Amino acid sequence: MRSWNPPFAVDILISELLGSFGDNELSPECLDGVQRVLNPSGGISIPVSYSAHFTPIMAPRIHADISSRKNDSEAAETPYVVMLQSFEMLAEQEYVHRAWEFTHPLPPNVLSDSAALSGGLIGLGDGGNDHNARRCKATFKVPRRGVVHGLAGYFESVLYGDVELSTRPDTIDMKSKDMISWFPIFFPLKTPLHVPDNCELDVCIWRQTSERKVWYEWVVEAFVRNGGRRCCLGATDLHSSKKNGCLM
Repeated sequence: MRSWNPPFAVDILISELLGSFGDNELSPECLDGVQRVLNPSGGISIPVSYSAHFTPIMAPRIHADISSRKNDSEAAETPYVVMLQSFEMLAEQEYVHRAWEFTHPLPPNVLSDSAALSGGLIGLGDGGNDHNARRCKATFKVPRRGVVHGLAGYFESVLYGDVELSTRPDTIDMKSKDMISWFPIFFPLKTPLHVPDNCELDVCIWRQTSERKVWYEWVVEAFVRNGGRRCCLGATDLHSSKKNGCLM
């Protein structure tokens, strides 16, 4: 994509780069690199946008499987694409939160700034991909005691107009019923976090980027309210998939 130089401007650019978390297969970076061939006067990108969504879950079987991989030091800090079966959603009411969104095509000034930072190659070099970094903090209300084994991740996408895709469990039937093209993504916790009744979980997740790589980081904290105060019960380590990040 970065080196393709057609003798014409492209009017419609269709991509199949969406991953289970929307952006986890470098769709933003790939489409940045090819946007230069899109007709600046009304050129259409399909998809137009996509967003990442997540929720804390209890998944003992997945945790046991990951924990058994003793020869893989990064097993507990690697996101996995899984067909979730034996698991339980821990949160109720707004139990899936939106993390972030990407849209295409980008304003020309965003890509020109990226190219200036990366020596003419959009997205590469020190700071050249900073516009694709993201961060999110969300609070989930957990009514019943349980164990947090990780985060389940989903995505939604606007292809064009009112044509949408979704893997979110609460919107998939409305937007793309019976679609099985993507399984959810799972962000594991090295040490499960036990939580009591009427607990609140703060989840922070980041999409990080360097001059050549993209990866995720995540951390979970548990709180209870006592007399109007919010007391911390415990927190996980900061997890990072940097060593297994996607190379641009």
